[in-house]
This record gives sequence, structure tokens and C-alpha cells, in this order.
Amino acid sequence: MKKIVFMLFILLVMPITLIACSNNNNTVQQESTSNDSQNDNAQQESSEDGSQEDSTEDGSSLIQFPEDYREGVLYTTVTRGNAYEELFTSRETIEAVQNGESIPSGAVITLDIYEDGELDRIFVMEKRTDLDPELLDKQHNGEWAFQSFAPNGTVNEERDLGSCISCHASQERDGFLYKLDEMKSYDLEELAGIIESNTESQISGVSTDEWEIRKVAAAHLDNSSTNDVNSKENIVLEGQKKGEILQNVLLRMYLKQLES
Repeated sequence: MKKIVFMLFILLVMPITLIACSNNNNTVQQESTSNDSQNDNAQQESSEDGSQEDSTEDGSSLIQFPEDYREGVLYTTVTRGNAYEELFTSRETIEAVQNGESIPSGAVITLDIYEDGELDRIFVMEKRTDLDPELLDKQHNGEWAFQSFAPNGTVNEERDLGSCISCHASQERDGFLYKLDEMKSYDLEELAGIIESNTESQISGVSTDEWEIRKVAAAHLDNSSTNDVNSKENIVLEGQKKGEILQNVLLRMYLKQLES
């Protein structure tokens, strides 16, 4: 009888023990999974923080390629040997300079450099007041940040921006800008009269009503064919956009003619 009672006791106790062990194992596994998850999160946060730190080390990664910069104002050109340069900015930037005001944060100046007639590289300056002042003192000129781009709009990783910073440092008197005088003397009203209602150009004397302007993605520029350019996927520009582009093209032709 005692043996039977003992055996029943063993049978009752064993499941309880097994359940307790199973619960303990599950708890340990959950704690281990939770710890692994926390470690992964910590590593991910550390990686993101490191990436952010790298991307803002000199502020250059904050400068995006200004896709529509050619729709702004071509305010001057420069010829240096076989290199030809064009400088673009916004009308608002020029107006601020001419009114004796500070150039606003977000202002962009874009420099196209042509070598032997081909667009070789693009430099961009952007005024940013939201960067760390310590970075601005060490890595920038005033509040201006710099970036170099290839003709297709991708960042030129091989370009040492330090040379841009040191070069513009000599222009501190003019707010670290070259060709500031050209901004001050630029006649915005005369420019506005170059093309009036997309009709008769005062520069070329040729009607521009029948001219068609298409916006082609940068990816098509390197290996473009006539069919690519005339593709229906490309956007046909009309109205003010068309007028601004024609205005810049004709002005560029006019300035080039004066130089020659």
C-alpha cells in the first residue's frame, strides 16, 4: 500500500516539476531574446549615430544637388584659358545683395565649369544657419557650405572641398563670395525685358513662340538619342518655365558673343 501511495506521489510531482522547469527555460529564453534585441537596438542606434556624425562632419552631405538651378539667374560668366564658367543663383539672392541685406539662409550659388566646351564639374555653395557653429568655424566659410558634383548630379567623392574653403576664405570682406560686385550691378529689370511673353527676342531677333523646351532626366544625358529626348515621358515646359530657360540660354549666347 505504501508503495502504491509513493508511486502516485511521484507521478503527481513530476509534471509539476517539468512545468516549472519549462517555465524557467522559457523565462531564460525570453530574457536572452530581450537582451539580444536590446543589444541589436543599441548597435543600430550606435551605427545611426556614427553615420549621422560622419554625414555632418563637414556639412557637405547636407548640400543637395539643386535640380532647377538653371531656372534661376545666370548673373555672370568667366573664361579662364580653355575653361568657361557660369554662375547661377536666385533672383531673391541678387535682390538681397542689391538692397544691402544679408543673403538669406538657404541661398544657393551654383558654378558650372566647362572644359573644352564640355560640362566638366559643378560646384555648389549653400548658406546654412542651422549647422553647428563649431563646424562652421572649422570646416566652412562663415555660414557657407560647399559640395562638388559631377555633370549628372552625383556627388564628386574625389574632390577635396578643403581647396574650395581655403580659396573662398580670401574673400571674407565680400562675405566669402567671388563676383559679389556682379551681383550688385546685375540689372534684373533689363533681364526681365530680354524675353517678353515668349515672342520676339531682343537678343536674337528670332521668334521663340514655336520653340519647344523639354525637361530630360539627368540619367538620359550621357547616352541620349533623339528618340530619348523626344520621348513622351519627358516633360514639355511651357509658360513661365519655358520663358526663364529661354531667357538664360539667349543671355548666355549674348554674353558669349560679347566675350568673343
